Amino acid sequence: MLGKAVIYSFCSIHHGLFSLAPSSIRIDFKVAALTYNTLCSGHPANLRELISPYQPSHSMQYSNQLVLTVPHANHSIGQRTFCHSSPSIRNSIALSVKEALSISK
Repeated sequence: MLGKAVIYSFCSIHHGLFSLAPSSIRIDFKVAALTYNTLCSGHPANLRELISPYQPSHSMQYSNQLVLTVPHANHSIGQRTFCHSSPSIRNSIALSVKEALSISK
């Protein structure tokens, strides 16, 4: 979902063309940035409560991938909520990007 979007957004930001990116990519980027900031700082608390790390019951391939738990959503409206879209977008980002110390240049 966001793999190509991250690359496109990253390139667009550095070339000053972020405002020309499709709105879905801008929204995904902003949700990813908000998720990053929330995970790093723990604030705002109301958003931090909606994000939880994936806790596998067994040692699996995702144990060190910084994966978030994606809650089940029955309808497309439920998939647009922060508690569903934030982990979905975050999980689609490459591990090297998730491990970044900052989201600045």
